Amino acid sequence: MDLHKIKSEEIRGLDVVKSVELEQQVRRALHDARMDIYNPAARAAGRIRGLKRSLARLLTLRTPVAKTSAKRK
Repeated sequence: MDLHKIKSEEIRGLDVVKSVELEQQVRRALHDARMDIYNPAARAAGRIRGLKRSLARLLTLRTPVAKTSAKRK
């Protein structure tokens, strides 16, 4: 799965535990992309922008799922 090209449909299919794991992977990839000094800046900028968007999409779509699963318990 390309972490910088995650779609909303893919995220909606995940449960809370898997979305937390995916969030950690995206955060790690974002950190690695920022710290990679050998990658050209132009390619790194596009990858970083995509990772940030994926992270925002993950966090946004996880909020309603977490609220509904908390209500079920």
